[in-house]
Amino acid sequence: MLALTNRLFQVVIAASVLCLGMAPAQAQYPDRPIRMVVPIAAGGGTDLFARVVSNRLSGVLGQQVIVENKPGAGFLIGIRDVVKSPPDGYKLLFVTNTPAIDEVTRKEPEFRLMRDLTPVSSIATLYVGVVVPAALPVNNLREYLAYAKANQGKLNYASSGQYTFGHLITARFLQLAGVQMTHVPYAGNGPAMDAIMGNHVQLLMNDTSASMAAVQANKARILAIGSPKRLEVLPDIPTIDENGFPGFVSAFKFWVFGPAGLPADILNKLNVSIQTVLRSPEVQEDARKRGYVIDGGSASEFREVVESEIRTMAQVVKDMDLPQR
Repeated sequence: MLALTNRLFQVVIAASVLCLGMAPAQAQYPDRPIRMVVPIAAGGGTDLFARVVSNRLSGVLGQQVIVENKPGAGFLIGIRDVVKSPPDGYKLLFVTNTPAIDEVTRKEPEFRLMRDLTPVSSIATLYVGVVVPAALPVNNLREYLAYAKANQGKLNYASSGQYTFGHLITARFLQLAGVQMTHVPYAGNGPAMDAIMGNHVQLLMNDTSASMAAVQANKARILAIGSPKRLEVLPDIPTIDENGFPGFVSAFKFWVFGPAGLPADILNKLNVSIQTVLRSPEVQEDARKRGYVIDGGSASEFREVVESEIRTMAQVVKDMDLPQR
């Protein structure tokens, strides 16, 4: 009886080992398409560069990276979608530095970047331009400000949403210039640019690349750029600093996040893959033509960038004496 029991035990163990050996290996990430959520409408600079990066990332990862535009509520709709997704690397967020503002302007922010998301990589910096309708009777920033002061309170300025980066930096610029305008928020820089071309609004602090089509069509003008020095691709356009605003620098920053709790191996693979994309000659050349400055770096370095940006935005809000929402 004991021999029979031992024999039965050996058979069970052998069968268990056989089953383990036949178990399929865990699928290697990624084994299906990845969604890259862009929380603004299609057509703006964020959307355009998200597609450039996503297309190249598809080749590096061997799976399609699909851009999904989810605009509205000052980026919150798109961010919420990523925050509520499982941390498996199949839904990412391509966003500007605007969410850093949300943390410092709300009494109870729905999300916090460092708590509710996983920083994956910094992508690029894009200095903004002072964009105005070509229909206005101005040729440079000084003429524009004189025109705006002569029409104090009668003009409108656009942004990609209430309390977004574009909203705050434009309000700060107008505050320094002593000009009053009415804020008109849109669901992205694309629709805001349409409003500029139609002269429905008279100012947009927009990225230069997304403004060039309108400029070339003689429907808009870029009067100045918020960069530390003139851009290589637009050498004839002066900086805001040159126009009597010393030290004024304004830039959108493109970032990629995943949901909170992203496993270290997936985070590392995504970060390394993105660095490969950013180093590629094609992306480097595309960035140069658009006036972007490629950033990149490790995930830990990016964490420090995000924390620094939150502190910077808090200081801007304090300087403007903006009430919390």
